[in-house]
Amino acid sequence: MEVDRFLTEIIAAPGLSGYEQPVARMISATLGRFADEVRQDQLGNVVVLKKGKGEKRPKVLLAAHMDEIGLMVTKIEEGGFLRFTSVGGIDPRTIVSQEVILFGKKELHGVIGAKPPHLTDEEERSRAYTMDEMYIDLALPEAKVRELVSVGDVAMIKREAIKLNGTSMAGKAMDDRAGVAVMLACLRSRDACLLTGITEVTSPGRCLCSSNSAGRSGCTRGYHNFLRHSAGSGHCH
Repeated sequence: MEVDRFLTEIIAAPGLSGYEQPVARMISATLGRFADEVRQDQLGNVVVLKKGKGEKRPKVLLAAHMDEIGLMVTKIEEGGFLRFTSVGGIDPRTIVSQEVILFGKKELHGVIGAKPPHLTDEEERSRAYTMDEMYIDLALPEAKVRELVSVGDVAMIKREAIKLNGTSMAGKAMDDRAGVAVMLACLRSRDACLLTGITEVTSPGRCLCSSNSAGRSGCTRGYHNFLRHSAGSGHCH
């Protein structure tokens, strides 16, 4: 149950790409309870080490990224409505009417809006909204919005984890904080290997982050083989 509770907590935490510190602190505190060492490198990756037992124990590396996709303000329009772009791979079809938390000078709650159906023509109703047609509405006067919000501020989708049938769960940032929860399960139960867990600030296939952390963990050869394979298949950025 501790793993379930940990996953529920970390997927609720803010941690957009480039702004991972809130979730990184939570991960460090929890994984550190079951590890011999925990640190955060200059890129922001959280690295934990469990030394294990036995003279010829194997070295195992687990890697998962802790950042999440979200939104960034690009313009404050008349009336205080906020235009935005994506941080990561947001599917615009999924975000109309979603609640958001915007991180301006303080946390602000808003909703994503677009032109309502009764004001659209037949062509507009036949297709999905594009991101350019959406805005964030904070329900604040324009002057107050300009006081509290700046272009470049980020927002995350507000969504709580829910239990589905059996042991399944749904929520935001499951990719890849579910992998971080797997690390907790392994740290709690595995003593027969030298286990390194890396919760990264970007996807594991991205070379700068992963090769830096893997090199420091002592698991370089296997991880670099993975990176070379990824590069050859077009997935290493």
